[in-house]
Amino acid sequence: MLNFSELKAAARIEDLARLFGGVPDRRGMCRCVLHDDKTPSMKIDAEKQLFYCFGCGAGGDIITLAQLHEGLSAPEAARFIDCALGLGLDKKIPDAERRDTMLRAKKRHFREMLRRDEEAEKERKLYSELCGEMHRLREAMNAEPPNSKKAELVEKLNKVEYLINLIEIKACK
Repeated sequence: MLNFSELKAAARIEDLARLFGGVPDRRGMCRCVLHDDKTPSMKIDAEKQLFYCFGCGAGGDIITLAQLHEGLSAPEAARFIDCALGLGLDKKIPDAERRDTMLRAKKRHFREMLRRDEEAEKERKLYSELCGEMHRLREAMNAEPPNSKKAELVEKLNKVEYLINLIEIKACK
């Protein structure tokens, strides 16, 4: 059985979070890997080796993170961390199991990254379409439409500009 203190000293919680699809920014904030998160709500404290999600309230150390994410007991989570991060602390774990665990974890990580890339691509496409619509509406406004159409154009333009601003604000976070 793995010594938890030895494991915690060797493993880094931010590496496990990345493996689960969380990509901490420079402040340690990322999307929570424990629930479907649209915006960063999980804080990874690299110095203290702890995490806390402001969205779902989950928190703890690296073993707790693995337990909650993988649905494992503490000893199973320690074994998973050792294998998935390639630490090699438990010499009793067969090489085949170590490789399989690492490969499964990396596959899951890449699937999550692809999913996020697809989401980002959809946002870029929507942003581009909204910008095109904004330019069309501005051109229609400059063509001096009748007063009955002008109010409708202004309302549509305000909505489109609002949506563009939301996307730009999200991109800056």
